Amino acid sequence: MSTLTDKVIGKRLRQYRDEIGFTQEELAHGIGTTRSVISNYELGHSSIKLSEAKKISDYLGISFEEWTSVDESEFDSLILFRNGDQDSVSNEELLDRSDLIIKELFAQLELCTVS
Repeated sequence: MSTLTDKVIGKRLRQYRDEIGFTQEELAHGIGTTRSVISNYELGHSSIKLSEAKKISDYLGISFEEWTSVDESEFDSLILFRNGDQDSVSNEELLDRSDLIIKELFAQLELCTVS
């Protein structure tokens, strides 16, 4: 299951990095690593260590929780899709949203089993 989580977190990392306007190279330089390491994180090929996540969060000015939280507006988009809005949502977007939903479900399941 960690591959799915790594993939979702990586996609979020890329989203935030793109929104802020940094290249992979700039982010890598800012936290003292290589562009290929950032690329592997974003593709979900490597797990992000907590210490690296802290560096990335500080450098981008976001909290780690922002990477892993689920935006309710993404659920609204899925509901619109189910109501016949298929043409406005690409297959890749649907897969990304599905990954987020599954990740959230597993996170909730883990919370239930820990309690």
